[in-house]
Amino acid sequence: AERIRREGSRQPFEHPALSALIGDYVLACRGWGLSDADALEPLVGSSPASAGVASHLERIAVALRAADVRPDTLDDVSAASEEAADALDEYLLEYGCRPVGGYGIEHENLEEMTSVVVASINRALDGRVEPPQELDATAIRAKVPSAERPRFDEMLDAARSVYGLRDDDGSFMSTGQGLLRRTVLEAATRFVERNQLLAVPEIFDMTPSEVKALLAGHDAPPADEIHRRFTARQLAAVEEPPTSYGVPEPPEDLSPLPEHTRRLTAGFRAYMALRGRTGDGEELTGVGAGTTAYRGRAVVASDADDAFDRLAHGDVLVVTMTTSAYNAVLTVCGALVVEEAGLLSHAGVMARELGLPAVLGAAGAVAAIPDGSLVEVDPSRGSVRVLEER
Repeated sequence: AERIRREGSRQPFEHPALSALIGDYVLACRGWGLSDADALEPLVGSSPASAGVASHLERIAVALRAADVRPDTLDDVSAASEEAADALDEYLLEYGCRPVGGYGIEHENLEEMTSVVVASINRALDGRVEPPQELDATAIRAKVPSAERPRFDEMLDAARSVYGLRDDDGSFMSTGQGLLRRTVLEAATRFVERNQLLAVPEIFDMTPSEVKALLAGHDAPPADEIHRRFTARQLAAVEEPPTSYGVPEPPEDLSPLPEHTRRLTAGFRAYMALRGRTGDGEELTGVGAGTTAYRGRAVVASDADDAFDRLAHGDVLVVTMTTSAYNAVLTVCGALVVEEAGLLSHAGVMARELGLPAVLGAAGAVAAIPDGSLVEVDPSRGSVRVLEER
């Protein structure tokens, strides 16, 4: 049965090269006796776009430290120094048009959330984030049978070459949507001024043909009809969908396929299995990313905006799932707990790239962990413990 996710059918495109090559590499490593965590460790540092937000924020923070300025507004950043202003401009040029909180044009762009940008900068001031370095694979390679090491080297190089594609395409996919949002919001503002729309956000409940008709001066559904659509969508958004429909079927038999097709399909399956999962075992256990246990205050957030509002440097972020909307806030976390995630999920990749201890696929974490409690995240055990409720 198809997994029903909060984003519905709006799933970002998975590059065939990314999924097949990394999955093929993981399957080979399993055959050599390596764990999935061992196999993925040498990929760290191969996705510069994943930690790109942290690098930009750190450049702004360096300039602000030199000027001895802690900003309350973006104007404060620009006025601090030429270096700070240039670093801020570069950050907003790269990330300003990207939607926050989801992948659709109905979600706000980062440039619209100036308080979030300021908060991210101040959090970068509170703690330096070093860009990840590509790890030496020598120790992992030593676990591979000697005769297979040349093949390991070849497959690792291939996996590293595509590992960053998932986040690297954000500048093409997300920025395009953000630019489209700018245009749509300008049209909505004009429609509201003409009493053709009751509120700006309601334009996202119009069809493209209806928007075009109003722009051209033709008839379109009245404002109260669009408002009814908007209200219905808001009500539907709070409904919790079932996690799945029907009875899961066993995987199809791949043996009839040609050898290369069979290998590509098996690799894709392995990649997708590591990309997203919800733990089905004991509550508050999952798969760990990292090796060092971490203790900190839990912030149980409903979405990226909520996390931005309440997370302080070093807190443990507890969420249902993450998207690229969380990238900026993840740079200030001490650790991460995610209900729906795997080693190759967005949360898994970011945890490795930022060096965050994480437990992924921790069933029931959002409901079981009290907000503000002291928790211990132990990636080596794949467990989360509530130590003290506050």
